[in-house]
Amino acid sequence: MSTELLQVESRYWDSMKDRDPREAQDLTDDECIIVGAQGAMTVSPKMVAQMLEGGTWQIDRYALDETKAQILMVRDDIAIVAYPVHEDLHVDGKKVSFDAFDATVWVKKDGKWVTVLHTESLAGDPFGRDKRKATARPARSAAKRKPTAKKTVPSRKSTARKRTRSHSRR
Repeated sequence: MSTELLQVESRYWDSMKDRDPREAQDLTDDECIIVGAQGAMTVSPKMVAQMLEGGTWQIDRYALDETKAQILMVRDDIAIVAYPVHEDLHVDGKKVSFDAFDATVWVKKDGKWVTVLHTESLAGDPFGRDKRKATARPARSAAKRKPTAKKTVPSRKSTARKRTRSHSRR
């Protein structure tokens, strides 16, 4: 069973790499949830085909690590396949490579496996510390900072004190 499920998973990846909307549609359930860095969304087979036809990305190569794959048979007709994957692709004309961990929930309907859920998590620090460093602005020293003018609205209490002080100086 595990060999069959890994083959189905590879077929799905191949459909994405080859931009084969028909194969991707055949492997996608009527409603499938996709979860990734941009969030979660429910897609239909038709939407998956549109994503392939109109995408600004192209998978050049992927390497699904079958030796580290985890497969859980929930029932005879429901399976979860999780694994590390390396991807080389082009996005908006620029080369991108990354490692991720993916999981797919497969349901067997009418004798064939279809996906009802696919997730992808980019590999890295589980708390995102490696991501924050890359996106954070470098700190500037206090000497290089421009002073900012603070607008303060005096409260009645502070205004009263100022008046008292100015009266007492006379």
